[in-house]
Amino acid sequence: MPGIHFVAHLGHYDLPWDFRSRGFDSCTIVNNLKFFGVSLRQILSPNGNPFRGPARVSLGGERGELKGLIRDWLWRRYRSSLGQFGAGLRVRQYRHALPYLLYGCSDEPDVYPTVTPNWDNTARSHTRGVVLHESTPELFREHLRDALNLVKSRSIEDRIILIKSWNEWAEGNYLEPDQKFGQEYLRVIREEVSAAPLSSPIDMVKCIYA
Repeated sequence: MPGIHFVAHLGHYDLPWDFRSRGFDSCTIVNNLKFFGVSLRQILSPNGNPFRGPARVSLGGERGELKGLIRDWLWRRYRSSLGQFGAGLRVRQYRHALPYLLYGCSDEPDVYPTVTPNWDNTARSHTRGVVLHESTPELFREHLRDALNLVKSRSIEDRIILIKSWNEWAEGNYLEPDQKFGQEYLRVIREEVSAAPLSSPIDMVKCIYA
């Protein structure tokens, strides 16, 4: 189909599946669940974490990161003991997941980064749900800024960022205004895209709401 640009949606960067040989022109990698498969040993490995992408969000160095992860583990154990988290419910802090959300999104022009503002699919999956807890517009700002840095040196037609997503309420994954943050996530996008080191951000960065 000449004139149509097909983008493969990859849920995992390490899949032994070549999107180019299957007829796709490019791909996007959606890592909203990546952090849930990373062990504490991998996170704290002295050899560095192979899943870390370009994220600049810091938990306060290695010692600060360890304390944050231990607090998170104790918090989840406490909530589980009160019966607030079901046996199958997986909950992680959004700020801890940030270094993994752009995993595999290199500066290759045919790999488009996808940014994730939030995730909580308990409305659909109940106690089997997956939650990225305590996302905030400012944490999302850091995530979006890293994605913008990935595409800033590309040609105009390849400066594409996908956002997951606009109004997926059943998965707690949306940008639409709500009662908690109002229009803050949208304001962050406007500010960061306008401030991006591009000569014409509106024309050169395409934010696609998946």
